[in-house]
Amino acid sequence: MVRPSLPRGALMAMLALLGSCAPLCRASPDDFVLQNKGECHLVNGSQRVRYLDRYIYNRQQVVHFDSDVGYFVADMEAGEPSAKQWNSDPAILERERAEVEGFCRHNYEIFEGFMEQRRQLETSESARSKMMTGVVGFVLGGIFFTVGLIIYLKNKKGSRQFISYQPEEVDIMNN
Repeated sequence: MVRPSLPRGALMAMLALLGSCAPLCRASPDDFVLQNKGECHLVNGSQRVRYLDRYIYNRQQVVHFDSDVGYFVADMEAGEPSAKQWNSDPAILERERAEVEGFCRHNYEIFEGFMEQRRQLETSESARSKMMTGVVGFVLGGIFFTVGLIIYLKNKKGSRQFISYQPEEVDIMNN
């Protein structure tokens, strides 16, 4: 399903506003990015749904719509004119509020069966046997290492001899 978004004119107006010298009194770089991200946050399936529509310019969120709040909120000074314009248009606000049902719940219903099916997939027998082989090999390696270390330390302990070393007195002056 294609998600309806703000009219192209609104996006172009926002692009023109952000590209102008007003925010930082400089021209936009050649590689600037304007993104629009719609997010659905679902708690307990589709019992509680929160819709976020975020507008991002060069990795900084400028303005967003939160379905819990019910209107656009400017995150930066550059987003205030867009937020005011969009909040003053009841059609835009109503369309954004309807996204909870039309976008979030609709897509959840479509993918719900797929997600449940994925959650219940059993691992194959070969995958289980490979995992068990790895675990058994790791445990046996640890056992052999421990036994070898104990034998080494016992043998080393018995062969340890302390030699007392007493230096001879050397008379340097009488040579």
